[in-house]
Amino acid sequence: EQEPPASNESVEQNETTAPAAEGVALAAGMFEKLRVRSDIHTVNDKVFKVELADDRRNIEPVDSFQKMGLDEGILNSVQIEMEYSVPYLIQQLAVPLITQFPNEALLAQAQAGSGKTAAFVLGILQRLDLSVPVGSPQAIIVAPTHELVHQHVENIEKMAKHMKAPDGRTGIMVSSVLGMGPSRGGRGGGRGRRTKGEKIIAHVAVGTVGKVTGLLNDGLIKGKEVKILVFDEADSLLSRADEYNICQTLCTKRVPNAQPLFFSATFTDQLKERIRNDLLGRRRAMNSISLVTEHADQEGLIDDSTLFMSCVDCSVHSDGKFGILVEIYSFLDLSGATLIFVETKRTAAALAQRLFDMSYSPLVLTGDTPKEQRLPLFNEFRNGDNFNVCICTNVLAMGIDISKITMVINYDLPTTRNAAGDTVTHFEAFLQRGGRSTRGGSRGILINLVEGDMQRLLEIENHFWRSAEPFSKIQQVALDEDNNFDVEVLKRMISEFMNR
Repeated sequence: EQEPPASNESVEQNETTAPAAEGVALAAGMFEKLRVRSDIHTVNDKVFKVELADDRRNIEPVDSFQKMGLDEGILNSVQIEMEYSVPYLIQQLAVPLITQFPNEALLAQAQAGSGKTAAFVLGILQRLDLSVPVGSPQAIIVAPTHELVHQHVENIEKMAKHMKAPDGRTGIMVSSVLGMGPSRGGRGGGRGRRTKGEKIIAHVAVGTVGKVTGLLNDGLIKGKEVKILVFDEADSLLSRADEYNICQTLCTKRVPNAQPLFFSATFTDQLKERIRNDLLGRRRAMNSISLVTEHADQEGLIDDSTLFMSCVDCSVHSDGKFGILVEIYSFLDLSGATLIFVETKRTAAALAQRLFDMSYSPLVLTGDTPKEQRLPLFNEFRNGDNFNVCICTNVLAMGIDISKITMVINYDLPTTRNAAGDTVTHFEAFLQRGGRSTRGGSRGILINLVEGDMQRLLEIENHFWRSAEPFSKIQQVALDEDNNFDVEVLKRMISEFMNR
C-alpha cells in the first residue's frame, strides 16, 4: 500500500477526476515554472536532481495523479485497486517525462520503497494504444529475477484493471515470458503454459534479459512494435559485461524505436555516463532523475531516519554468528517478516539445517531452489501463510516488495569480485538488502552480524556517509561488563528507534 508521500499539496485521490485532455494540458504545463538543468531542488525536505535533455525546459513535480493526464481507467485502478492517494516524488517527476517525451530515454534513481515500479508502470499504461487489436507487445519490462518478473505482472494487472478499450473490453493482456502463458487481467482467461515457438500476444511482456532477447531473436516478439523498454534494477542488469552488451543490443538494434527507461536505487556516475554515451549509442537524448534525502549521501540513498542499523561483534560468542542469530531469533516479530541474507547457497543450506535441528522452520530461497517451487514458496512467505523468516541469497535483495518485512539480518556482509578478481564490498547489495525493510517510508531494522570483518563495515559506513564518525550510523551493540553479548541491549536500541 502506498502511503501519502511528501508533496507540494495534499491532494486526495477521491477528488473529482480531471478529464484526460485537461490532465494532459496540466502535465505539459509543468515545464513552465522551475529551472532544473543539472540543479538540485527540495520539495518538503525531499531533495531531487533532474538533468533534462533540453536545457531550455523547466519542470516541477506534478503533485496529483489527476494532473498527470492519465486515462480515467488508470486513475480508477490507482484509487480502487492500489489504494494510492498522492503520488510519490519519483512518480511526480518520472511519469510526465515518460508520457510527454517518448523519444527521450529516462534514467531514474530513488531509494528502495520509493514508488519506482508504479512510476514506470503508469507511464507504460498511459502510452498503450488499446484502439488496435492486441498483438505483439507494445512494452517490455526486463527484470533480473523470476520473483521480480511475477511481482511486476501482478502490479500491472492491478493498475490496469479498470482500463477500457474503445470496444468496451476492460483490462489488458500481460505476459510473463518465463515459460508461462499470458495473464489476461480483467479480460479473463488466466495463465497457461505457452507452446514453444508460439508468438507472444500481449500488451506488455515481462521477463529476464535472456528470455526476452531469445524471443526477439526468434521473431516471437516484434521489436519494431515495442514503444517502451524498461530495465528494472538496471545497475544489476548492466553490471556484468555480457548482460551489458545484450542490453545495448536491445536498445540499439532489437527494439530501436522503443523509449528506454532505466530504474534503480543505485547508479554510479560511471554507469550513468556509460548509459548516456555508450549504451544508447549517442543517438538518443536522455533525461535523468536522482532522488536523495537530507540524511543521505548522493551515492548511498540510505535514510537513517527510517532504517535502524546495528552491528554485533559475534567473535565474543562461543558459537560465533550462529549463536548470536539464535539469541536474536528469540525476539523476532512474528507479526512481521524477517530476511536473513547469506553470501552463498552452501551457507544458506547449512544455516537452515542447523535451525531445523533446533525446531525452527525458516524458508530457504536461493538459486538452487527449483524454479517451479520458487514462486509458490515466495508467495507463501509474502502472504505470511507458513513462513515468517526467509534465508536467502541476493535473489530477494532487488526490488521485491513485501510490506510485512520489518527486519533484515546480514548473516554475511555482501561482497563481489572486481575486475582483478579480488573480493570487495558490494555496496549496492548492502543498500538493496536494507531497503527490503523500509518499503513506502516505513521504519525498518538492519542487523549486521560481524565476525572478523569490522573493517568492512567501516568501509560501508564511509561509502554512504563520508563525514560520519565511525559507527555513528551503523551502531555497535555494546557488550556487558563480562564482554558478552546481551540481547536485551539490542532490543532496547530497536525499541527506542521504533518509538521515536
